[in-house]
Formats: sequence, C-alpha cells, structure tokens
Amino acid sequence: MFKTSISITNVDALLKTLNAGIIKKAGARTVRRAASAGKTEISKQVRSRFNLKKQDVDRKITVNLKGINNDYPEAKLTIYGDPISLTYFGPKQISGGIQTFISKNRGIAQKKLHRSKYSGVTVKILKSKQTKLPQAFLARGKGGIPQVFARQGKSRYPLRALKVITVQAIVKQPANMTAIKNRVAEQLRKEWAAQLPQAIKEAGWRA
Repeated sequence: MFKTSISITNVDALLKTLNAGIIKKAGARTVRRAASAGKTEISKQVRSRFNLKKQDVDRKITVNLKGINNDYPEAKLTIYGDPISLTYFGPKQISGGIQTFISKNRGIAQKKLHRSKYSGVTVKILKSKQTKLPQAFLARGKGGIPQVFARQGKSRYPLRALKVITVQAIVKQPANMTAIKNRVAEQLRKEWAAQLPQAIKEAGWRA
C-alpha cells in the first residue's frame, strides 16, 4: 500500500486577514479538485508504459476526503493492490491450432487459427513489447477465475499463477513520482487562485 497527502500550506498567514470559514471553503474545494487531478495523473503514469485498462488501475486508487473540512484541509490518495495477474495483460494461449483467450465477461473462450508456429502464451505487459511464455497456459483457478499458470518443476503439480509488478511499485518510480507531484502542485495553485476569490465573493454576497 502506498499513501500520499494533499494539503494547503499557507493557511496560518491567511487567517490573519480573512475569515476562517472563507479559507476552509476555498481550501476544501481546492484540495478536493487537486486530489482528483492526482488520481487521474497516477492512472495516466501507470498506463503510459503498462498495457492496463483505465478502470483496472482506477479501482486500485482511493481518495480519502475525511480531512477536507478541517482547519487545514487535507486529502489522502492511497494505492492498493497485490502483484498484478497476467490475465490483465491480454493473454492468448496457442496450442494445436487453437487460440485460448479471456473473454469480455472474464471467462475463457477459444477460436481456431489458420496456422501458427508458436505454442504457449503471449502477453503484452508493456505497451511497447509482447512477451512470450512457452511453458505457460490459461486455465481456471480458485473460484473459477481465469489465470495464467506455469508448472513448478517437471511434474504436473504444483502450479503457479503468474503475476508481475504492483501498481504502487510503478507509481514509486522516480519519474512517475515527479510527474504526479508536479501535476498536484499545479492543480493546487490553479484551484487556490480561483477558489479563494470565489469564496470571498460568496461570503460578501451573503452579507
């Protein structure tokens, strides 16, 4: 699990000149939108190199807004997840002129091929590269869920479900962290510049 926080840092100075309610309202709106931008950027950075669907990445990222209405508004982004199953990278098994693949409803389907010299499983983990796994195969695992398996040793059993890097490990890569921090900082500045005058205007209009 990986966590990062988003907050406004110059609240004390503003409290000397502005009503606390104005600052809290503007701060809450600012942090909420910056957190949303941060989640979007995390998903974007993960998918820039790895062949993952947006919905599969997004469901591993949560935005905690419990501190959004504090005197010092804060949001937390948390990234969950175990190593990613190869079933999320479009695996295709070819054997005896039959291609086996995972259908849209997460079942296992097959179709005939005209010809193919390759035997095994192919996956596209990185967008730029296809990976071949000659000893792997597709089958249903625990609970009937499709998995890409490989045998451990020469015997039929035991089997090992093949998985790769976690989403949080991808996010922690320096280039990705820099891009995410820069995007959040940019959105904080943009939203604060817009939301503070708006909150002041709304408070004046009520008065």
